[in-house]
Formats: sequence, C-alpha cells, structure tokens
Amino acid sequence: MNWKIPALLAIIMLLGASAACAGALHEGLFRIAYPEGEERTAAVTLAAMQDFLDQWGDRLDPGTAPIIVHICATQRDFAARAGFSPPPKVGGVAHAEDGIIVLRTPGQLPNPRYYEGVARHELVHVLLARNTDTNRLPRWLNEGIAMHISGEYRWSSSFHVARMYMADSLFTYDDLMLNFSLIQREQPFGDLYAQSLSMTAYLYNYLGEDTFWEMVFALREKDFPTAFAQHAGMTPPEFWEVWRRSLWKVAVISSVVSGFGVFQFMALLAIVAYLRKRQRNRRTLAAWDKEDEEDEPFMTVRDLERDSEYPWEQDEGERL
Repeated sequence: MNWKIPALLAIIMLLGASAACAGALHEGLFRIAYPEGEERTAAVTLAAMQDFLDQWGDRLDPGTAPIIVHICATQRDFAARAGFSPPPKVGGVAHAEDGIIVLRTPGQLPNPRYYEGVARHELVHVLLARNTDTNRLPRWLNEGIAMHISGEYRWSSSFHVARMYMADSLFTYDDLMLNFSLIQREQPFGDLYAQSLSMTAYLYNYLGEDTFWEMVFALREKDFPTAFAQHAGMTPPEFWEVWRRSLWKVAVISSVVSGFGVFQFMALLAIVAYLRKRQRNRRTLAAWDKEDEEDEPFMTVRDLERDSEYPWEQDEGERL
C-alpha cells in the first residue's frame, strides 16, 4: 500500500528506528532494520527485494537514494511507523517518495507465505515514485501495477472479480477514483484491490508491455486522462467499459467451477455448442468464397464437351 506522510514524520520515524530494532542488514541501496528473532526474515526480505530489482531495475530505475525497510514485530510498532493504524490484513505500507517501507513480520499475516509478495509490492511503490509522477497516477493503477508485477495476488483472484461481476457489485470508474481514500473498513479492501488488479492486468495485455510503460512514464509531464487517451486510444471510463464487457468469460468459468445445477450446465453446453457451430459455419462460408474467387469463369455444358455438337445443330446432310 502506498501512503504519503510529511517529511518531518519520516525523519522522526527514521531517528526512532533503534527503539525496536535489534539489527540491520545493508546491501546496495537497501537498509533492512529488523526486530529481535527476525534475522531470517530480514535475509529473506533483502533477497526478495534485490532479486526483484535485478529483474526490473532496467525498467524502473531505482536511482541512488537508499531504500529503508522496517520490519515490525507488533501492531503498535507497525502503526507507529506507518503513521496510521492499518487494518490487520494490510501487511505493508510504503512512504514511496521518502523511500521508506514498513512491513509486518510473516507471523502477523493471515498466511506467512504472502510475505515476500508483500515486500516486493511495497518496493514497486517506491520504484514508481522514482520513475513517474505518482500524484498523477490513479490509486487503482498504482496498486494494480504493484500487485501485477510483484506477483502479490493475495487480495484478488479472477473468481473474486467474477463474483463481483455476477453480483453486479463492480465499482464504477468514478467510484474507483474515490473509494481508496474513503474506505476505512477492512472488507472492501479486498474488492478494491481485486478490481484494481484485474483492470491493470487487462490494460497491460491490451496495450502491450512497452506501450503500457510509456503511458505510465508519460505522467511525468501529462495528466492521466491525456496520457491514457494518447496511448490507449480511449478515455479511462471507456476502458472501464471494455474491461467490464470482457468479464463474461471469466464469469462463465467461475460459475462452472463453483458448481452448476444440471439444467444450468446443459444450458451452458448448448450455448457453447451453438457458438462453435456458428464459428465453423463462418469458416466454411469463408472457404467457399475463397474457392469462388480462385475458380475459372463459369462454363456451359457445351464448353465441357469441347467441340462436339448436339444432333439438332448438325446440317441436314450430316444427319442422313
């Protein structure tokens, strides 16, 4: 999660690091401060972040300023360094412009296996802040990018978005631009992050990797609607509608996996069979059209019989 704090608060947090810090790792740009008993967590954090930087550093230049990571053993320490009290499911916070990342220990997460993905996710926020103007980058896209390229999928799945689609509970584009700052309760976070990831992944594939990043970096000089329209050929709300229409396939698959009744399943098979038959018919017609174009001009029966004459065409003397 990307959060902004005043520069003074960042300095206070940094100066107070020793209070709950039992040790620190230093390598390259990274400064990893960790509490007692979390030496292995610090090593895993450093390795995960360095590996990610090796993979994405050419695309997202980290610059030369240090990246400071605080691993917190308690909710109290986490909230103090985050600058607010995050919901329990929030595993990390990035004060991206200051290059500060605050993480819970793996044991505080709903699933400790999420930890490395959370660490990479927060690192992406810092890298985005160093490569574009994140004041112009919508929150949904900022979080979506962080999830998409870090592999941090714990907030979302295709089935989650499919259920939102079928329940008609998708956030409108206008809602999405507001709700990140308004939502305070824990539960809606999953829906917001699920939809953000789904939209970002779709946009990434729609534009292609190079064009996608060109659009993101264009925000250094242009506002988001302008940069988006120039690279995507549509407005952000128009893109939202294109993305929404694409969800029907995911919804069908989700319905099958979650359990159809016999009647519903047979109806689905009938629809699939119809669509396949229509596709085959279109291919057949196309093949016939192609054959017609390649055929020789139309020939009469007489043309096929070459120079032979019908009896009634013969002279009187030839018939005797």
